[in-house]
Amino acid sequence: MEIPKGKLFKDGEFRAAVPSDATKITEVCQYFIDKVEERIENREIFTYTKGSILLGIGIIETSKLLDRYGNIGMFTNEQYRKKGIGRTIIHHLKEWCYDNNLNPICGCWYFNTPSKQTLESAGMVSKTRLLNIKVL
Repeated sequence: MEIPKGKLFKDGEFRAAVPSDATKITEVCQYFIDKVEERIENREIFTYTKGSILLGIGIIETSKLLDRYGNIGMFTNEQYRKKGIGRTIIHHLKEWCYDNNLNPICGCWYFNTPSKQTLESAGMVSKTRLLNIKVL
């Protein structure tokens, strides 16, 4: 599904993260992501910025279970949510996957409705809803 250009955030720059981005990523994303420096070195983190403001990050991990799949995700700076930034990050991550012969897949916790809505607005389709239960 192609996202109408009018639905994408227009004023940002999407690029692969570099080592000097690590501090800002940690400040903005806090505990959302671990091993920031290692992930930057492995080219798994992308930044979406407007000037010096980190609007959000994108993450790509090549699937260890499925051949030619890239697991994508995003985190939007809390101060800039509800502006289409998350959708735009997912759009760019999908393009990166296609350019690198990967099929983009993603997911979120069943209770994270805002994330699910963002993913769906970026053309991703939920095929399942996972719920972890324990039988006593």
